[in-house]
Order: sequence, then C-alpha cells, then structure tokens
Amino acid sequence: MDNSYFKSRLATKKEELKKKTESFIIQTRNIDLDSFEDNAINHLLEMKTLKNEIRELETILQFLEIREVNK
Repeated sequence: MDNSYFKSRLATKKEELKKKTESFIIQTRNIDLDSFEDNAINHLLEMKTLKNEIRELETILQFLEIREVNK
C-alpha cells in the first residue's frame, strides 16, 4: 500500500471527527432530553475512537516516511 491510501483515510477520519465534534456541541444544548446522557456518552466514545484511529494512521504514515527515506 502506498501513502496516498493512508493519507486519504486520515483526511476522512479527521473530517468525521470534526463533524462528530460539531454534532456533540449542538447536542449539549439539548440537555433537557431524556436521552441526553446516553447520547453524550456515545458521542464521546465515538470521538475517542476516531482520535485513536487518527493517531494510528499518523503513526503508520510516519513509519512509511522513515522507511522510504531509508531505502
């Protein structure tokens, strides 16, 4: 696999995180809803997962760049 695949995935994950963060901020205005806590927890868990995936992809790209330099 080349770097473009991972760069594309990284960009997609960052965009997903941005949208999820915006959605979470909007949702926090609806604190009176019965499902507020469950929704907030789910949003935070999804955001944490996205952040972990982003870090993983960034690490992979760093490794690939180092490998390319050492060829």
